[in-house]
Amino acid sequence: MPRLRISRPAEKDLKTMLVDEMPTTFARLADIYRLEGRFDEAIEICSRGLEQFPDNGSGHMVLAFVYSDRGEHEKALIEYHSALKCDPENLLALKRMADIHWETEAYSLARSYYRQLLQRDRFCEEARERARKNPKRPVESTDDSDEVSAAVPSEPMTESERNSFETVTLAKLYISQGHVALAREVCKGIIENDPANRQAVELLEELEKNPRN
Repeated sequence: MPRLRISRPAEKDLKTMLVDEMPTTFARLADIYRLEGRFDEAIEICSRGLEQFPDNGSGHMVLAFVYSDRGEHEKALIEYHSALKCDPENLLALKRMADIHWETEAYSLARSYYRQLLQRDRFCEEARERARKNPKRPVESTDDSDEVSAAVPSEPMTESERNSFETVTLAKLYISQGHVALAREVCKGIIENDPANRQAVELLEELEKNPRN
């Protein structure tokens, strides 16, 4: 039986599609370049696309993948955060944020995101295990099991609760870990959803007046 061959679209055809159908194709083209190791071109395409379509979650995800591949963790986190703003149910973005913090030993932030992931997917065993674990402690206490259980609601969450991943506390945690640019993005996200949030407004004003990076 002959083997089915799937050919890659010609690059010129992809570029034509990019112009003609920008919202649905730029992330796909950028991801092809990313997989080929053509990171600069992937970044350029995503940046162009997101300028026109800032709410395109796929574009933010591909850009985050590129930055992760390059080891630029804070830039990746900002793009994952933007993807979550486009789609609060993007569990992959939430997990990748948690994983980056875990891999860079920012365990308090990682555990915060793993708990948020458990609120949306209570069956994610890796999130459950890491949410109750702190590798910096020589002996892990089992008391965290209650904290993890509390993070997994017994009743369905309201829409407001499901979008509560953006908190001033989280922004302050980012500042303490040196992720100031990401803290700004968190504050902006809070204010976008709740313009009257004084804590977020004041913290953002402080960061703008006294930038730390």
